[in-house]
Amino acid sequence: MEAIAVTFGLMLVLFLLTVPIGVSISLATMVGLYLSDMPLAMVTQRFFSLFDSFPLMAIPFFVLSGDLMQRGSMADDLLGMCRAWAGHWTGGLAMISILTCLFYAALCGSALATTAAVGSMIIPAMLDEGYSRNFSAACATVGGTLGPMIPPSIPLILMGSFGNLSVPDLFLATIIPGCIVAGGFMLAGQYVVRRHGYGVIRPKPSLRERLRATGKAKWALGVPGIILGGIYGGIMTPTEAGAFAALYALVVECFITRNLNLTELKNALYSSLVTLGVILIIMMAANALGILVQYHNVTGMLTDLVHGMNITSGLGLFALLSVVLLILGCFMEGTALIIILTPILVPLAINFGIDPIHFCIYFLVFINIGLYTPPVGTNLYVGARVADASLPGVSRAIIPFLIINLVAAVVIVLIPELSLCLL
Repeated sequence: MEAIAVTFGLMLVLFLLTVPIGVSISLATMVGLYLSDMPLAMVTQRFFSLFDSFPLMAIPFFVLSGDLMQRGSMADDLLGMCRAWAGHWTGGLAMISILTCLFYAALCGSALATTAAVGSMIIPAMLDEGYSRNFSAACATVGGTLGPMIPPSIPLILMGSFGNLSVPDLFLATIIPGCIVAGGFMLAGQYVVRRHGYGVIRPKPSLRERLRATGKAKWALGVPGIILGGIYGGIMTPTEAGAFAALYALVVECFITRNLNLTELKNALYSSLVTLGVILIIMMAANALGILVQYHNVTGMLTDLVHGMNITSGLGLFALLSVVLLILGCFMEGTALIIILTPILVPLAINFGIDPIHFCIYFLVFINIGLYTPPVGTNLYVGARVADASLPGVSRAIIPFLIINLVAAVVIVLIPELSLCLL
């Protein structure tokens, strides 16, 4: 137990010192392994089994497909389609920001890619129409968190791999909760727009204009249909779907729309490799930490601790973990939380009679909240940088979205059927 306390204590200190996530976990785990006198051969064997995983191969493919689409024309086409259908509403651009993020999320499954791609296009337009800089950044920031909530989702692939759960089932389970969260964000945006009088009401486009904009976005709209249809039609596994998505994006952007030149292709490949390298380093470090946690039976100790607190129901466990995850999400990156906590919390949830698929969707909602809460919220930094806004200002503008996200989380917890009815 001393080794575990030292490991997590050192990790927290390194996080507060803003040491990179992968380095922090690695250094703290090395100290814990040394204090535990564990054979390092156990760690190397687990590393081999970790990367000898077919589902994990989907991650580089979806990362690459997202980068290709971001640098091509698909994101622009989605924005044009959403503007045609929702641009005439009150606060139309705020709604468009969320809607475009929702559709773009189905292309790449990455929160950061969604925020960067949609924010760089929609924020300047929102500023031109009188929206505040902080609110514009907040819309793109929270909209980007829909990336992990709409399949294909990289965080859900990690949860499936580390929790020994079906990735296709997780993909299905998150569709309705993801739409609920998106709808909540749109309501929050409408409230802020009406309260402050932001935006310009545009004329309603004709049906022909709407259909023309939808037709222009046909290549982008084909991605989620082909991928999800292939997976649930039994034609492709998630990994094969990821490979197909990358190939589809490459062919469309390079040879059909011709909006991706050789330079942008090189930049997309480089960006994907950097992103993948960061993910893999965190995965290796967190896997070693997971070995240490299993060696000391932390899951069993947590179960005894929760029972000792007179928490005997699943709702009690949800309430306790919600507080813990909100705090951890302010200081730890979402990928690290998933890799570290999934092997610990999924068995704990099962012990309390909670469906593991339902639990993972709840877990994902709170991971997403951490993406836009300071001081570590990565989406918050991206949104503020794209809008050239201050972090404190964007953080205040996010509060209505945070409240509605917490309400949506409570609904998802209380009604498990929202996550399980499509399985």
